[in-house]
Amino acid sequence: MMTSFGKIYRQMEFRQTAIGKIPTEWEIARLNDLCEVVGGATPSTSVKEYWNGEIPFVTPTDVTELEDRNLNFLSDTKGHITKQGLKNSSAKLLPPGTVLVTSRATIGYVAINEVPVATNQGFASLICNKQVDNIWILYLMRFLRSKLESLGAGSTYKEVSRGTIKNLSIALPTKAEQEKIGRVLSSVEEAIQKTNEIIAKTELLKKGLMQQLLTKGIGHKEFKDTEIGRIPKEWNVVEIGDVARTTSGGTPSRTKKEYYGGDIPWVKSGELKDNTIYNTEETITDKGLRNSSAKLLRKGTLLVALYGATVGKTAILGIDATTNQAICAIMPREGKFESEYLKYQIILRRNQLISASSGGAQPNISQGIIRAVRIPLPALNEQRRLTKMLSTVDTKLENERSEKTKLDTIKQGLMDLFLMGKIRIKVD
Repeated sequence: MMTSFGKIYRQMEFRQTAIGKIPTEWEIARLNDLCEVVGGATPSTSVKEYWNGEIPFVTPTDVTELEDRNLNFLSDTKGHITKQGLKNSSAKLLPPGTVLVTSRATIGYVAINEVPVATNQGFASLICNKQVDNIWILYLMRFLRSKLESLGAGSTYKEVSRGTIKNLSIALPTKAEQEKIGRVLSSVEEAIQKTNEIIAKTELLKKGLMQQLLTKGIGHKEFKDTEIGRIPKEWNVVEIGDVARTTSGGTPSRTKKEYYGGDIPWVKSGELKDNTIYNTEETITDKGLRNSSAKLLRKGTLLVALYGATVGKTAILGIDATTNQAICAIMPREGKFESEYLKYQIILRRNQLISASSGGAQPNISQGIIRAVRIPLPALNEQRRLTKMLSTVDTKLENERSEKTKLDTIKQGLMDLFLMGKIRIKVD
C-alpha cells in the first residue's frame, strides 16, 4: 500500500529538541507561524433572520460524527446561518481547506471543510499558509489530541485556548514530505472507510434477514394472525417464561481480595455485545462464588443485560461462567428452543423490551419483563436452520469488524512513526 508513495526507510540521524528527538533535517515551528488560528461564534438564536440561511454552521458534533465514520472532509452541516447572522456576530467565514479543530468540551477532533463555513465558539480552526499541507496538519492535530486534552482547562467543561494552540511547538518536515505522509495515512483511512461501508451494508442485510426469517420462517405457505403479528401456521406463540428458566448473578464483595482472581470466569454486563463469550475481563474464586449470589452457569446459556448502557444486549456463554446481578441468564426448559434462536428474537424485539422498562436516566428491565415477552416458536430443526443462516451473516460482520480494528491499529502506529519522523518516506 505504501510503496506507491515512495521508498520508505528508517531515519537514523536525530537531534534532541524541546519537544523530543526529531530528524536532523526537520525544523521546530510554532503553529501560529504556519496557520492562522481562528475562533468561532454563535449568532443570536433569538433572531430568526440569522438562521436557516445558505452558510453551513459547524458544531463540534458535526466534526466528531464525521471522524467517527473515518471521514475527513465536511461538505454540509445540520445547521445553517444567513449572511446577516454572520455579519452581526463575531463568527467568521472560513475558506475551503481550513482545518477545523474542536477546542471546547470535545477537544482535538478535526475535519477539513470543502465549502465556506462558519463555526461556533467550540473551535480553534487553522487556515494553513503555503509552508504546510492541510492534510498533514489534520493528521498531526489528530495525533496530538491527547496533548491538547491535557492542555485544556475549566471546571464545567475543558477548553484549550487559541493562545495555547498558537504557541504549540511542532516538528516540521518539508512540504513535499508532509504531502507524502498525508497520502499514506489517507490511503489507510480510505481502507477503513470501505470496511465501514461493508459493515453498514452487512448490518442492514442482517436486519432485513432477521425480520424476514424470524417472523415468516423458511418456505411456509400458510400463515395465521396472532397477538404478535402474522406468523407461519405451524408456529406457536409463547412467553419466554413458558419455555425457559431465568436467574441473575451477583458480585462478590470488592473488599475481599480473596474473592477475585480465581479460575471461575465472571461476566459483567459491559461484556454483552450480541456476541459469544469465551473469556472474561475478571475472574472469581470458589470462595467468592460461595459467598455471593453469583451462580455457575453452563456453556450455551443466553445472557441479557438488565440495565445500564448495555441494557437489552445479549451474549451466549461459550464457556461455563458466572455473572453479576445486572445480567439475566436464560436457560431452555427440556429442549424447547435453541439459545441462538432466542438471542436473535430478543435482538429483533429489543426496542419493545426496553420500552417496557422502568427507571429514570437509564432503562431498567427485569427478569419478569423478559419472561413476559411473547415470541413465535418454530420446531427445533427450523430454529437451527434459521440461526445457521443468521450466524453466517454474523460471522461476516465479525470478520469485517476485526479487519477494521486491525486497520485502526495500523493507522495509529503509522501516525506515530511518520509524524514523529521515526520512519521516513523518501521524497523523489
